[in-house]
Amino acid sequence: VSIEHNSVRSWIIPSVLEVLSKNKHNEMPQNVFNMGIIFKKDSKEESNVKEVTRLGVALCNEKADFTQIKQMLDYLFHLLELGYAMEEVEHESFIPGRVGRVLCEGKKIAFIGEIHPAVLVNWQLECPVACFELNLNEIFEKVKGIMVELFELNPDDIQLESRFREDLGLDSIDAIDLIVHLQSFVGQRLQPEEFKSVRTISD
Repeated sequence: VSIEHNSVRSWIIPSVLEVLSKNKHNEMPQNVFNMGIIFKKDSKEESNVKEVTRLGVALCNEKADFTQIKQMLDYLFHLLELGYAMEEVEHESFIPGRVGRVLCEGKKIAFIGEIHPAVLVNWQLECPVACFELNLNEIFEKVKGIMVELFELNPDDIQLESRFREDLGLDSIDAIDLIVHLQSFVGQRLQPEEFKSVRTISD
Protein backbone atom coordinates (compact mmCIF):
# COMPACT_ATOMS: atom_id res chain seq x y z
CA VAL A 1 0.00 0.00 0.00
CA SER A 2 1.47 3.34 -1.05
CA ILE A 3 1.53 6.52 1.04
CA GLU A 4 -1.16 7.96 -1.22
CA HIS A 5 -3.62 5.32 -0.06
CA ASN A 6 -2.88 6.00 3.60
CA SER A 7 -3.41 9.74 3.46
CA VAL A 8 -5.64 12.26 1.74
CA ARG A 9 -4.32 14.16 -1.25
CA SER A 10 -4.79 17.86 -1.84
CA TRP A 11 -4.30 17.73 -5.59
CA ILE A 12 -3.98 15.28 -8.49
CA ILE A 13 -0.75 16.31 -10.24
CA PRO A 14 1.58 14.43 -7.80
CA SER A 15 -0.31 11.21 -8.61
CA VAL A 16 0.25 11.82 -12.31
CA LEU A 17 3.95 12.52 -11.75
CA GLU A 18 4.22 9.31 -9.74
CA VAL A 19 2.86 7.33 -12.70
CA LEU A 20 5.39 8.98 -15.02
CA SER A 21 8.21 8.32 -12.56
CA LYS A 22 7.34 4.63 -12.32
CA ASN A 23 7.22 4.37 -16.12
CA LYS A 24 10.25 6.46 -17.01
CA HIS A 25 12.00 3.34 -18.33
CA ASN A 26 9.30 3.02 -21.01
CA GLU A 27 9.44 4.68 -24.38
CA MET A 28 8.63 8.37 -24.69
CA PRO A 29 6.45 10.31 -25.31
CA GLN A 30 4.02 9.49 -22.52
CA ASN A 31 0.65 11.14 -22.05
CA VAL A 32 -1.20 10.26 -18.85
CA PHE A 33 -4.29 11.35 -16.96
CA ASN A 34 -5.81 10.71 -13.56
CA MET A 35 -9.30 11.53 -12.35
CA GLY A 36 -10.10 11.31 -8.66
CA ILE A 37 -11.05 13.02 -5.42
CA ILE A 38 -8.90 15.54 -3.58
CA PHE A 39 -9.57 17.08 -0.17
CA LYS A 40 -9.40 20.74 0.80
CA LYS A 41 -10.20 22.69 3.96
CA ASP A 42 -13.64 24.30 3.90
CA SER A 43 -15.26 25.77 7.01
CA LYS A 44 -18.66 25.59 5.31
CA GLU A 45 -18.55 21.79 5.42
CA GLU A 46 -19.62 19.93 8.56
CA SER A 47 -16.30 18.07 8.61
CA ASN A 48 -14.37 21.22 7.62
CA VAL A 49 -13.14 19.25 4.63
CA LYS A 50 -14.54 19.38 1.12
CA GLU A 51 -14.19 16.60 -1.45
CA VAL A 52 -13.51 17.83 -4.97
CA THR A 53 -13.25 15.74 -8.14
CA ARG A 54 -10.28 16.72 -10.29
CA LEU A 55 -8.84 15.68 -13.64
CA GLY A 56 -5.07 15.76 -14.06
CA VAL A 57 -3.47 15.52 -17.51
CA ALA A 58 0.27 15.45 -18.20
CA LEU A 59 2.43 15.35 -21.31
CA CYS A 60 5.96 14.01 -20.93
CA ASN A 61 8.34 14.29 -23.87
CA GLU A 62 11.47 16.14 -24.99
CA LYS A 63 9.42 19.07 -26.31
CA ALA A 64 6.60 19.18 -23.72
CA ASP A 65 5.79 22.80 -23.00
CA PHE A 66 3.02 25.26 -22.17
CA THR A 67 1.88 25.43 -25.79
CA GLN A 68 1.38 21.66 -26.05
CA ILE A 69 -0.67 21.32 -22.88
CA LYS A 70 -2.70 24.43 -23.70
CA GLN A 71 -3.60 22.88 -27.06
CA MET A 72 -5.01 19.89 -25.18
CA LEU A 73 -6.98 22.15 -22.83
CA ASP A 74 -8.25 24.11 -25.84
CA TYR A 75 -9.44 20.89 -27.47
CA LEU A 76 -11.27 19.80 -24.31
CA PHE A 77 -13.08 23.12 -24.02
CA HIS A 78 -13.80 23.07 -27.75
CA LEU A 79 -15.59 19.73 -27.36
CA LEU A 80 -17.72 21.26 -24.63
CA GLU A 81 -18.05 24.49 -26.60
CA LEU A 82 -17.10 26.43 -23.50
CA GLY A 83 -14.88 29.46 -23.32
CA TYR A 84 -12.26 30.21 -20.71
CA ALA A 85 -9.93 32.96 -19.64
CA MET A 86 -6.44 32.69 -18.19
CA GLU A 87 -4.61 34.82 -15.70
CA GLU A 88 -0.94 34.83 -14.80
CA VAL A 89 -0.11 33.34 -11.40
CA GLU A 90 2.81 32.00 -9.44
CA HIS A 91 2.98 28.42 -8.21
CA GLU A 92 6.07 26.77 -6.76
CA SER A 93 5.49 23.53 -8.66
CA PHE A 94 5.60 25.28 -12.05
CA ILE A 95 8.20 27.31 -13.95
CA PRO A 96 7.67 31.05 -13.33
CA GLY A 97 6.08 32.70 -16.35
CA ARG A 98 4.98 29.31 -17.70
CA VAL A 99 1.95 28.76 -15.48
CA GLY A 100 -1.61 30.07 -15.60
CA ARG A 101 -4.90 29.98 -13.72
CA VAL A 102 -7.88 28.98 -15.86
CA LEU A 103 -11.25 30.63 -15.27
CA CYS A 104 -14.62 29.63 -16.69
CA GLU A 105 -17.57 31.96 -16.19
CA GLY A 106 -15.54 33.76 -13.54
CA LYS A 107 -14.76 30.63 -11.52
CA LYS A 108 -11.21 29.38 -11.03
CA ILE A 109 -11.24 25.82 -12.29
CA ALA A 110 -7.70 24.81 -13.27
CA PHE A 111 -3.95 25.28 -13.08
CA ILE A 112 -1.90 24.77 -16.24
CA GLY A 113 1.82 24.98 -16.91
CA GLU A 114 5.28 23.46 -17.17
CA ILE A 115 6.51 21.53 -14.13
CA HIS A 116 9.51 23.15 -12.40
CA PRO A 117 12.89 21.39 -12.93
CA ALA A 118 13.31 20.97 -9.16
CA VAL A 119 10.04 19.03 -9.02
CA LEU A 120 11.16 16.86 -11.93
CA VAL A 121 14.36 16.06 -10.07
CA ASN A 122 12.37 15.05 -6.98
CA TRP A 123 10.41 12.57 -9.13
CA GLN A 124 13.58 11.48 -10.98
CA LEU A 125 12.13 12.57 -14.30
CA GLU A 126 14.52 13.59 -17.06
CA CYS A 127 12.03 14.76 -19.70
CA PRO A 128 10.05 18.01 -19.44
CA VAL A 129 6.45 17.68 -18.20
CA ALA A 130 3.56 20.01 -18.99
CA CYS A 131 0.22 19.47 -17.29
CA PHE A 132 -3.08 20.84 -16.12
CA GLU A 133 -5.42 20.02 -13.26
CA LEU A 134 -9.11 20.70 -13.82
CA ASN A 135 -11.93 20.92 -11.27
CA LEU A 136 -14.77 18.72 -12.53
CA ASN A 137 -17.25 19.53 -9.77
CA GLU A 138 -18.92 22.36 -11.67
CA ILE A 139 -19.69 20.09 -14.62
CA PHE A 140 -20.78 17.25 -12.36
CA GLU A 141 -23.08 19.49 -10.31
CA LYS A 142 -24.76 20.68 -13.51
CA VAL A 143 -25.40 17.11 -14.65
CA LYS A 144 -26.62 16.14 -11.16
CA GLY A 145 -29.07 19.04 -11.10
CA ILE A 146 -30.52 18.00 -14.45
CA MET A 147 -30.96 14.40 -13.28
CA VAL A 148 -32.63 15.40 -10.01
CA GLU A 149 -35.07 17.60 -11.89
CA LEU A 150 -35.78 15.10 -14.66
CA PHE A 151 -36.01 11.86 -12.72
CA GLU A 152 -36.77 12.99 -9.15
CA LEU A 153 -33.67 11.25 -7.83
CA ASN A 154 -32.11 11.76 -4.44
CA PRO A 155 -29.01 13.97 -4.97
CA ASP A 156 -27.08 11.85 -2.47
CA ASP A 157 -27.60 8.79 -4.70
CA ILE A 158 -25.95 10.44 -7.70
CA GLN A 159 -22.19 9.91 -7.65
CA LEU A 160 -19.57 9.90 -10.39
CA GLU A 161 -19.37 6.11 -10.26
CA SER A 162 -23.17 5.64 -10.22
CA ARG A 163 -24.44 3.32 -12.97
CA PHE A 164 -27.49 4.58 -14.82
CA ARG A 165 -29.45 1.33 -14.87
CA GLU A 166 -28.19 -0.67 -11.91
CA ASP A 167 -27.78 2.13 -9.35
CA LEU A 168 -30.21 4.81 -10.50
CA GLY A 169 -32.90 2.68 -12.15
CA LEU A 170 -32.87 4.64 -15.42
CA ASP A 171 -33.90 3.01 -18.71
CA SER A 172 -33.19 3.83 -22.36
CA ILE A 173 -36.04 6.36 -22.54
CA ASP A 174 -34.61 8.18 -19.53
CA ALA A 175 -31.21 8.21 -21.25
CA ILE A 176 -32.68 9.95 -24.30
CA ASP A 177 -34.28 12.58 -22.05
CA LEU A 178 -30.90 13.15 -20.43
CA ILE A 179 -29.22 13.53 -23.84
CA VAL A 180 -31.68 16.22 -24.85
CA HIS A 181 -31.04 18.24 -21.70
CA LEU A 182 -27.25 17.77 -21.77
CA GLN A 183 -27.09 19.13 -25.31
CA SER A 184 -28.13 22.56 -24.09
CA PHE A 185 -25.36 22.43 -21.47
CA VAL A 186 -22.43 21.23 -23.59
CA GLY A 187 -23.54 23.23 -26.62
CA GLN A 188 -23.32 20.43 -29.16
CA ARG A 189 -25.42 17.60 -30.52
CA LEU A 190 -25.05 14.25 -28.77
CA GLN A 191 -25.80 11.19 -30.87
CA PRO A 192 -27.92 8.48 -29.13
CA GLU A 193 -25.76 5.72 -30.64
CA GLU A 194 -22.66 7.28 -29.07
CA PHE A 195 -24.43 7.33 -25.69
CA LYS A 196 -24.88 3.53 -25.79
CA SER A 197 -21.37 3.01 -24.42
CA VAL A 198 -22.04 5.31 -21.46
CA ARG A 199 -22.62 3.34 -18.28
CA THR A 200 -21.79 5.70 -15.40
CA ILE A 201 -21.93 9.43 -14.61
CA SER A 202 -18.16 9.73 -15.07
CA ASP A 203 -18.48 8.24 -18.58
